[in-house]
Amino acid sequence: MNRRDFLSFAGSAAIMGGCASSDQAVAPITQPFMTLPYRLDYGRRLIVTASHENGAAIDFIVDTASTKTVFFENVADRITPRPVEAPAARIFGFSSVFSAPYFQIGDIRIGEVVLRDLHAPILSDWPAAERTPQGVLGLDVLSDYVIVVRKDPAIIEFYEADTFVRPSSENNWRTIALTATDFGVTEKALYTFELAFTRTRRIPFLLDTGSNFTACNFPAAEYLKVLPMRARTPPRRDASDVHGERVETYVISGAFQQVGGIERPIKEILISDASFFTEVGYGDRPFGIFGLDSLLQTGFGIDFRRGRLLLQP
Repeated sequence: MNRRDFLSFAGSAAIMGGCASSDQAVAPITQPFMTLPYRLDYGRRLIVTASHENGAAIDFIVDTASTKTVFFENVADRITPRPVEAPAARIFGFSSVFSAPYFQIGDIRIGEVVLRDLHAPILSDWPAAERTPQGVLGLDVLSDYVIVVRKDPAIIEFYEADTFVRPSSENNWRTIALTATDFGVTEKALYTFELAFTRTRRIPFLLDTGSNFTACNFPAAEYLKVLPMRARTPPRRDASDVHGERVETYVISGAFQQVGGIERPIKEILISDASFFTEVGYGDRPFGIFGLDSLLQTGFGIDFRRGRLLLQP
């Protein structure tokens, strides 16, 4: 396998935004080729269960901010990974950058999709958590498809990217443009969109279904005039990333935002000087991370190939 640097976060909180429009009502319906149940677990993260070739169950975080599928040490309780002669993977978390060795995992079945003879990095289990999932399902798998996450029932639909037009059953999905970017540090692109807090202020946010918080840096908070740069006072909270490391953050709450022509509440945004922002070139420029709770206010979909975030009104 080729060496790839990649970004990954595990963290869920709340916002929506961007320039939106309605899909045309005449667009034909597309049917999913695979539907998987999901649950919110391991700190309200988006979890699907796969299976190893030996029959062992593997809980994955579905993470659009990880360019690659990775595993955690506890997977060794269920399978026998073997070391691989390959350079260590460089993994970006919210807190810092880590290196992780590659292992031969074997075959992994995710519904109708089989990952053959998978080689992947293995990270340490989360040090401050009682439970750690077995892995993170990244864009090396997800970006081959269009995924639609529904709330009721709690399912993820997978569509063939080549033939996808719009999700089955609905014709009024709103779309927000996504921008693919590698930030100059990763071979495979991640996805951002501009979040409009007011009519004149737009800030890029990373689309991150693996995060259990929505966060921005201090330049973004200062730009939005919601918190002076030096007013780093309580309430505060420690947020954890994919490595289980904790980062001190501060909280903005009680705001509203327009998305797809609908006003939605912002429950809270965490503000941090986390090293991630500097690593991706936004240490002194406004930037944020867009987490799962915002998306799950309604059903949503991601069309990676066409660069579209799909939202139910």
